[in-house]
Amino acid sequence: MTSPLAALAAATLLVFTSPGANPSPPTSVSPLAAEPPRPTGPSAPTTPAAQNAPTAPTAPTAPTAPPAPPAPAASLIVDVRDGSGRVSLSLNPRSLSSTAVPSPEPGFIAPNGTLVADLVREEEGRISVITVAPRNPADGARGEARRVVVTVDRVDDLHWTPDSASLFYVRTRGDNPQVRRVILATQSDEEITDAVAPCAMPRIAPDGTTAFVILRDARPETLVHDMYVGSVGALEHAVSMTTITALEWAADGTHLLYATPTAIVECARRGKLVREWKFAELDPRLAGHRVTALAPSPDGTFLAAIAEAPGSAPTGEPREPLEPRERRLFLLTLDPPAISTPTLPGEPVSVRWR
Repeated sequence: MTSPLAALAAATLLVFTSPGANPSPPTSVSPLAAEPPRPTGPSAPTTPAAQNAPTAPTAPTAPTAPPAPPAPAASLIVDVRDGSGRVSLSLNPRSLSSTAVPSPEPGFIAPNGTLVADLVREEEGRISVITVAPRNPADGARGEARRVVVTVDRVDDLHWTPDSASLFYVRTRGDNPQVRRVILATQSDEEITDAVAPCAMPRIAPDGTTAFVILRDARPETLVHDMYVGSVGALEHAVSMTTITALEWAADGTHLLYATPTAIVECARRGKLVREWKFAELDPRLAGHRVTALAPSPDGTFLAAIAEAPGSAPTGEPREPLEPRERRLFLLTLDPPAISTPTLPGEPVSVRWR
């Protein structure tokens, strides 16, 4: 009777045996028995020619390519209004050193660089006109502009869609702003929001998803907004019962960042809180400030914010006009949270990353 070990060895032997035309059946020889050694003849003598044969040269080793240098960190471009006018600065977010750079090209340049939109006020500001002109990305030269929107309503907050095919904007009729979109191919101007309550801050993610806020309640002391997120025509409710003063997508479009009177909040698309930075914990100087602009860095490391200091009302009544507000630039390092206030030659007007 063959042992299980012998059967396993025989099976392994059969798998690795080269098949012949007429294979013979396996024998019952135990696989544990050693095969007797075969006699071998004397080795052939080595000839002198073989001993003196030159060794083949070894191919030289290709030099190892040096590692690619790390990509340079993005710079923060700050437009500043000083006593002589408007200047632009490139700010290093780590060292906070800054250098002057050419002022930004006027207008709203499309993501593909081949179009530029402008917002023009005519008839002493009574007419709002949006124009679009072709643009050469190499030198910025522009062609003839065409009018795509002409209205007696106030127009502001222009934003291109990622495919450069449409423009979102806010049109205010009376005291009721609404979000609209103009499609350049057909020059059709359509209403995205149709609410009794005011809507504002259209922001478009890299994949085209749109977010905006709607004013749900207004009182002398507070504003309460809802935020909606989704594809045009299928907007989903995301965040409610908070006052939103600024709104932006993260650079990768996976999260939204918005400012409230007391904090900056990061949330997922459907409104789930990701993290929150409270002003009181970051820097007491932010207390009472109103954030009007947010600019997250492309790598998600920093968040720049322009904040307005509260004006003073002599009688303390919130309804009275306030004095001109002081603007400051705050640079927030997200992980671990830390805040800095770069020194600027004037008040920041706008901020973006490059």
